[in-house]
Amino acid sequence: APLMANGAQFTKVVEVVKELAQKFRIPLTNEEIDERRGVFSHGQAKKRWGRSRTMTGKDFDPGEEYMKKVLEGAGGTYVPEAKWKGRTEGEWAVELEEWIP
Repeated sequence: APLMANGAQFTKVVEVVKELAQKFRIPLTNEEIDERRGVFSHGQAKKRWGRSRTMTGKDFDPGEEYMKKVLEGAGGTYVPEAKWKGRTEGEWAVELEEWIP
């Protein structure tokens, strides 16, 4: 994806995420989306609360790989899908499956 290859943009994204997280006391992690406190991807939100009628998960960027880079670049912790808090408890709109880009 072009976004993954743009080093200057990535650096700025990390800078903005760090600044906003510090200013608003947002945890730099994606572990617990139900608390709505953290940094989450579109894919994670769609798996938790439901998909768009027109987007299957392959239609948007940047995806989980980019989220991992951003969170770790900002000094945070990226948590893979299988370890998201509550992920296997059946309360998610989309079951554990491989559709996030």
